[in-house]
Amino acid sequence: MADDTTTPTPDDTTAAVAAVVSADPTTDTTTAVQAVVDASPSADVPAAAAVVSDVVAAQAAAPAVTDPAAAAAVAAAVTAVATADPATVTDPAALTAAVVAAVAAVPAVTDADAAATATQAVADVIATATGTDTPADVNDQITDAVATDGDDTTFDDLFDEDDSDDDSEDDEEFDDEDDSDDEEDDTDEEEDEDDSEDDSDEEEDEQA
Repeated sequence: MADDTTTPTPDDTTAAVAAVVSADPTTDTTTAVQAVVDASPSADVPAAAAVVSDVVAAQAAAPAVTDPAAAAAVAAAVTAVATADPATVTDPAALTAAVVAAVAAVPAVTDADAAATATQAVADVIATATGTDTPADVNDQITDAVATDGDDTTFDDLFDEDDSDDDSEDDEEFDDEDDSDDEEDDTDEEEDEDDSEDDSDEEEDEQA
């Protein structure tokens, strides 16, 4: 009998991680979390699988990251844990280095508040994965990584960067509609003025 089991792909992991990062804590992300764990190279190594599961579940329970660049940085951190080999996942120093490198590889987070959010979230990923709070030197590495403008665009299509543009376009549409209404009003006023002038002319002709 043929095996119908579908082997997860890197794209599946990326999409599942993106769903977890952008989900509100009240959203049921059980399926996405399990998808990340199942697709991980650590899935068959209990100690490593537990780390991956803890990291993804912790991110699912955290507030949604709404800034696209910050979300990409956090997703890169989680993905680094999920896709690392079991030996790296169970080696705190190696895993920390892998996460920092992954964050530095994606585009920089330029907004100050979003950068702070991303920095703390990445630190939380490392803390959860290693079981200890991140030391000062690692926090500095994370800050630098978040500010580094990498060229990995893996997450570009998964986080919506066009909301503000869409809003602007909507505003422009409303403005155009308002302008057309104003033009119609001006035309009506001009027609009313013309009518009143015509009436005045007729009255003058009658009096004459």
